Amino acid sequence: MTDVIEKNGNDISLLNGEFHHYVQAKGLLERIPFRDMATTDFMRNYEYPINSWPFFVSPELVASMQEMNANILRMTYKAVRAVFSEDPMKMAAAMNMDPVRCSFFFNGVEFTDICFRTDAILTDDGLKLVEVNVGTAIGGWQIQWMDEAFRQFDGYREFFDRNAVTCRNTPVTFFKFLIESAAKVARGARVHILVKVRAGFDAGVYGSFLQQYIAAAVRESAIDCDIGFYASFDELEVTHEGTFHRGRRVHLATFGDLSKESGPPLELLRSIFAGKIACPDFPTYELLSDKRHMALLHHAAQHGLLSEHEAALVRRYVPKTFILGGPLFSQAVRDELLENKDAYVVKQCNGMQGMDVHVGRFVSDHDWREIIANLRQPELWIAQAYCESKKFYGHSGQSRDVFNFVWGVFQFGERFGGSWIRMMPEKGKEYDGVINSARGAEERIVFEAAR
Repeated sequence: MTDVIEKNGNDISLLNGEFHHYVQAKGLLERIPFRDMATTDFMRNYEYPINSWPFFVSPELVASMQEMNANILRMTYKAVRAVFSEDPMKMAAAMNMDPVRCSFFFNGVEFTDICFRTDAILTDDGLKLVEVNVGTAIGGWQIQWMDEAFRQFDGYREFFDRNAVTCRNTPVTFFKFLIESAAKVARGARVHILVKVRAGFDAGVYGSFLQQYIAAAVRESAIDCDIGFYASFDELEVTHEGTFHRGRRVHLATFGDLSKESGPPLELLRSIFAGKIACPDFPTYELLSDKRHMALLHHAAQHGLLSEHEAALVRRYVPKTFILGGPLFSQAVRDELLENKDAYVVKQCNGMQGMDVHVGRFVSDHDWREIIANLRQPELWIAQAYCESKKFYGHSGQSRDVFNFVWGVFQFGERFGGSWIRMMPEKGKEYDGVINSARGAEERIVFEAAR
């Protein structure tokens, strides 16, 4: 008899239930020794734990992910412009933002040049978006490199041999996205791309995989191109003609994670704005990551600022969200939060890695009231309806356990980039309602199945 947790997995793909029965019949209880099997230093030293069971998804869930990602940024941009009446100064004042960045934002956004990852909870009512992360610093794509490890693991080989499944090649999709964005600047010239890396970067830790993925992206794009790396903005020379690296014109440069270093030089930003070099990490694009936009989406939907179709998508994918300060805040929101603690999550609009997140049902009444009363710059905080994850089985120890999931769903311009899962045991000692790799979550690979 199928229990409710197994049914949840079967509702996503029948292969989840079949896999559970397969491992039970085979007596496959041990954790896969991923690090022992790894063929590269990168995966051998991967910092996050990987669950030993794959997860399978049907075309129906993939279609929902694609619909969510294909629409979210365009709807967000439209909502922001409408709510603030096409006035960047009004946006800057209401959101406590830099007026210059808001002005650039209102000058236009090229969505085909943006890459992002949405984080979503799969609830009984479908996928619910909890945040959007824009730019090349998004994590999670690394687990796709474990595709072959799952397929070649002795215990699983028979299952994969008899079930045709695919795993989206997120790295190849990423590099194709870079190539096509750069080609618009190159205008027929040989495309030259630079990916920013940390000082001391050694491509050798990725073995042959990195070059294989780059080569595949170049081949599939059918664009004459080469992709290199740089560690410091000092390596770049910006002139009135464009940006150069060691004498070669650069058509696209990424910035990656700048949280521990100063930002790009002003002349480089000017060159990007002038269209002389492409950059998926242009600061204007990062404004789309602001979690307060989910409140603006609902405001726009409620006040007829979006089409009926767009408003329906907001209701389907975006949980109810409120900004906790500024002109869109009302005392009624505060009263609602205090009266219905378990129904809400409070978080900082630009928080990362699960920091500055307070889940009401995991906080005492006293602490919840203290949190609400003592928010620093409340206009930078949101309250969002709590989204309860459907429960799924995952490998644990020498058995299985029940886990809550957060889905990371990738988008590269117009291309869907696949998904991956972070998960934490429902009854884990450390679980406080926040699921994040940096907070101890396990990661899980996703395979797409026909059923």
